[in-house]
Amino acid sequence: MEKEKIYLHYDMDAFFAAIEQRDNKELRGKPIAIGHGVVTTASYEARKYGVKSAMPTVQAKRLCPNLIVVSLRKGVYFEEGRRIQGLIKNVLKKSEFTSVDEGYIDITEFIRNKNIKLDKRDEILKIERFIKKFKKYIYDNSGLTCSVGIGFSKISAKIASDIDKPNGYFIFRNREHFLDYIYSKELGIIPGIGRKTREVLKLFNVTNVFQLYEIEKNENCESKFTVNYMAGYDIQNVTEANDLGLNILEVPEAEYAVVKLKGIVPNCIHEGWKYVTGTFFPEQGYRHAGTPDFEVYSEGDMYSPDYEMELWVPIVKDKN
Repeated sequence: MEKEKIYLHYDMDAFFAAIEQRDNKELRGKPIAIGHGVVTTASYEARKYGVKSAMPTVQAKRLCPNLIVVSLRKGVYFEEGRRIQGLIKNVLKKSEFTSVDEGYIDITEFIRNKNIKLDKRDEILKIERFIKKFKKYIYDNSGLTCSVGIGFSKISAKIASDIDKPNGYFIFRNREHFLDYIYSKELGIIPGIGRKTREVLKLFNVTNVFQLYEIEKNENCESKFTVNYMAGYDIQNVTEANDLGLNILEVPEAEYAVVKLKGIVPNCIHEGWKYVTGTFFPEQGYRHAGTPDFEVYSEGDMYSPDYEMELWVPIVKDKN
């Protein structure tokens, strides 16, 4: 870890719900949900009953009869989030905020001194002191708690911040410590691998980090080529996406062949590619443009023979 950076990831605990409980003492210690019709977020008291984000409030109340539903005050939450970001930026310049309630901070220079070399134990103790000061600084200036993770990379720090929630912290001592921790975990532990991606990978019997690692290791041994597979959403409002902490990828305008698929995934995708390469390309005089193609998934059961999706293939006229 000597040559690696030290990243801190902070995540405000149940941010929206915590603000409501802070601002209204009648809600403190009680199970609350934020939203109207659908739960946007819930306090930790409500989560103990199984109340989750995106859950209909009717269902949430069945799980937690004493649940208090509070109207969403989006403007208040975003204002408080930006105020906290300002507090952090005032004292820690190497900060990067990924959403209204979380962000990364490069704390390497605060932990390591070029003139004083610390052994691993002393370095960890220094990191712990830094974390406690940081958490106290946030609480003293906002009345809100946060969970903190430390890692050698942003992704390891983010995973660490989820381990000891709420109001806790976790430190990955080095790369080996991190790999040992995630090796047997399910894929959902990795930021960016969402439900849809997990469902697709499950069709190939890949459900945990170990299996994904073995595939990558074997492919790297057999070939120097890699496939970059990304999962995302089609968005219309870039500002809202940025506020939610999403990374934006703008795809250049191009001509696409859109193939309607129906059937079980991935079988229908394989059949779609057979049609494109074996029938469409030679009969219509097109070839693959060499730019990214898209698998466009719809809501529904991907194991059903009636499941429908689309394959978008970038095309150009074949001059041969």
